[in-house]
Amino acid sequence: MTTVLMAVLAAIVIIVVAALALPVRLSLLAQSDPHGRVRIWARPFGGLSPHFPVVDTDRRDEKRAEKKRKKTAGKRRKKGDKQAGVRLAKNLPRLIKDLLRRVRVVRLDVDGVVGLGDPADTGALYGRLMPLIYGVPWPDDVHINVRPEFGDATLSGAVDAAADVTPAALVPPAVSFAWSTFGPGSSGPKPS
Repeated sequence: MTTVLMAVLAAIVIIVVAALALPVRLSLLAQSDPHGRVRIWARPFGGLSPHFPVVDTDRRDEKRAEKKRKKTAGKRRKKGDKQAGVRLAKNLPRLIKDLLRRVRVVRLDVDGVVGLGDPADTGALYGRLMPLIYGVPWPDDVHINVRPEFGDATLSGAVDAAADVTPAALVPPAVSFAWSTFGPGSSGPKPS
């Protein structure tokens, strides 16, 4: 009986270590037409396992989210929340940069239409997007197609992307962020 129990525990440990050490293939499909929808799938174990949905939403869920926002809007913040918010805002860009360094983009297809309602403003925005779209030496798996709409204010399009993320590689930046934001010495001035 103990041999079977040890074998089961060893199998569980091997599966957990493999899940953390092997990359997870994340696939994203977002579209604004005919109705807004975001779908994200994950394929753990280096993409060898079947995919399962992580997020699948559409604009009908916004009504539920709006009701939830109204319920929480009137709640007061605690006194220490302001300092925590400042530390969070200060450390969040570094966390995002560190996490993105550990993500390997496999595929990125962006197709969109953008318009601000005023042709001059739309042209200025489109002119600022041009160096990003055409000036950056994107890998072969990245395709960006953004078109201006000079007549109406609009933002629509679709994104189809896939990326590989190794869960164990995300732990160091997450721990560093948590330590610098919530750890000792982050709540006030440092002792001399």
